[in-house]
Amino acid sequence: MAFKLIPDPTFKAKVTLRAPGKKEEKVEFTFRFLNEEERFSMAEAQKAKVDELRKQYGVPEDEIEAAIKAKTLDEKSFNEYLMSLRAARLPYFMKVVAGWELIDDFNEENAAMFLRNYSYAFNPIMETYREELEGSRVKN
Repeated sequence: MAFKLIPDPTFKAKVTLRAPGKKEEKVEFTFRFLNEEERFSMAEAQKAKVDELRKQYGVPEDEIEAAIKAKTLDEKSFNEYLMSLRAARLPYFMKVVAGWELIDDFNEENAAMFLRNYSYAFNPIMETYREELEGSRVKN
């Protein structure tokens, strides 16, 4: 039987990714199972970090474009803000992802390089993780 009271600590799922100039391919990631409470706690910590960065750079919530147009946020500050936001994703990524099928070893240094080089990959990886956790619901 696939269902048990305590789920396996990790599970694998394929994520569709594409490197620039290459065709899409499915890359297998090993994810850590986190229960709902752990995921909510992690999401709250991530939101707090984003709010902290917004305050640090003076970026009003959901008004980045307006801040740039009003010149309250210059291009250099905006780029620093974006880089800080992207760097803040690494701890979240490391809590969720336990491994990958890339030829490079999975470790924090390589994960940071992966997220710097393929920043767009973060969302599909996290979406796949959520789908795997939430997609297991019984359909009516």
